[in-house]
Amino acid sequence: MKKLKRRRIILLLNVLVGGFILFSVYDYFNTQKKEEQNRAFMEESRELKADYDIISFGFRTDKKIINVYVPPEEKSRNEIATTFERISKKYGMEDFEVKVKAITKGDPFEY
Repeated sequence: MKKLKRRRIILLLNVLVGGFILFSVYDYFNTQKKEEQNRAFMEESRELKADYDIISFGFRTDKKIINVYVPPEEKSRNEIATTFERISKKYGMEDFEVKVKAITKGDPFEY
């Protein structure tokens, strides 16, 4: 009777450990995929700094916002927003909101 209980406990522990290992592997690969997407998004977005007058840009995954800061003289804000939306959709960030804000150099900004 004790051997049967011991075997059940060992089997249950093995199942729990196996489940934990599977979850850890899934989480690791999911994190790697997200980091790769974020890196590719940032690389392609950096190329826009040469085309437009962009002071800074960044994104927050917790709030699902892409903040782009441009000088007040920049006239093509809608075009910048559309381009960032296209790039974000390309890298699986469809639900992110793009905000283009005009600031002067030296003003504080947040990502």
